[in-house]
Amino acid sequence: MPTNPPKVTTTFATDGGADAATPSSAEIGTGFRANDTTDFNQTLNYSLNRLCGWGDFLGKTLAPDIAARNITWTDIEDPFTAGNATQGLYIRYDDLAETWYASSADASTGANIRCFNSDDGITWSAEKKVVSVDGWSDSFSPIYSNGTVCAVAATAVASATAKFFVSSDLTVANMSAAAGAFVAIKHVRDMLWDPDTSKWYVIGLNAGKTQGYLEWSDDNGATWNNVAGFSTTNNPRAFATDGLGFAWCVMDDSTSHRHCTGGMDGTWLSLSHTAQFTSCTFVPNLNAFIGTDAARSVYIYHRNSFSVAAFDTDYDAKQLLVGGDVNLFIGETFGRSTDWEITSMVEMNGYKFYNLRTLGFIPEEFSGWISGNHKFTGSPSRIVWTYGSLDKLAYTDFGPSGLV
Repeated sequence: MPTNPPKVTTTFATDGGADAATPSSAEIGTGFRANDTTDFNQTLNYSLNRLCGWGDFLGKTLAPDIAARNITWTDIEDPFTAGNATQGLYIRYDDLAETWYASSADASTGANIRCFNSDDGITWSAEKKVVSVDGWSDSFSPIYSNGTVCAVAATAVASATAKFFVSSDLTVANMSAAAGAFVAIKHVRDMLWDPDTSKWYVIGLNAGKTQGYLEWSDDNGATWNNVAGFSTTNNPRAFATDGLGFAWCVMDDSTSHRHCTGGMDGTWLSLSHTAQFTSCTFVPNLNAFIGTDAARSVYIYHRNSFSVAAFDTDYDAKQLLVGGDVNLFIGETFGRSTDWEITSMVEMNGYKFYNLRTLGFIPEEFSGWISGNHKFTGSPSRIVWTYGSLDKLAYTDFGPSGLV
């Protein structure tokens, strides 16, 4: 017959002495923190910290594995450019709107700039064409929301006129050009909404394409202002923010990349790097920025360590897919990676990164490539992109049920 275990009683000093309830060296070695005490509540705290820590770690390591093995290659052809070749495409999940957005360009008809929204990233709304015929395939932005409206920035190249198109709600159906004009930007390169400052930011070039500017608006495009602390005679290609005051702007030449650590309205410091970058993305589960250069090499900067040389992942990629706790690199054989191979990057033990083993391979008809105007950012449980010469829709689901 089973018996109850013996009752263990632990007595602690009550005089508040330093050693009254301080964990022993052995306890600290098993995971207690130096300031924890061994009374019931602190022991429970310790147990919960351990469980949550392992849960977070397992989520980071298992989610990419599942994502790489749960890809759906649909036969939905080219939902974003009406049958024309996709020359530029952003698909992103916006967590403030809890909505998927896509903006696209197709060169065969003069680069129409089209906008879409979706509840699930698979079935998309009717297009909203904001620029007709005379756009550029790289002179438009992703769609962002501030939780109330959504917006996109684009250029009608025939007149070298950059405009900010904003909706009155979270759909693209009623997007129209905002009343305000940019101060100096004529050719749009990228745009985002920054929750740290509650402002819209657009980077771009002047009419002669010789000077780069960063401009902001806090009234949905009614007025625009230059960020005085940002200037470049080179070509800004893309930028990203962590939403907490740290941001990175990459150039499509080899000098004068910029970063800020005290808010996007502040001074942007030069960042020495010889690579010609094509894209940058903030990846929450790494707490870091991932950048790709013209050779499709992949680099990582920790969000507050721009003074330290970027971590070279020793990986070349055709495409980078990001969503929630997942990042997937699609391999490119430039001497360092394997064609079509899927791998992932995980952070552990504070700013230390490692590559997961090979997670699988994708079909060879995948024709994606990393560029400044192709970017795919998913939700906490899904990433959506396109593949093949017909730009068919693909997506992967991962994570527990109930996530968006």
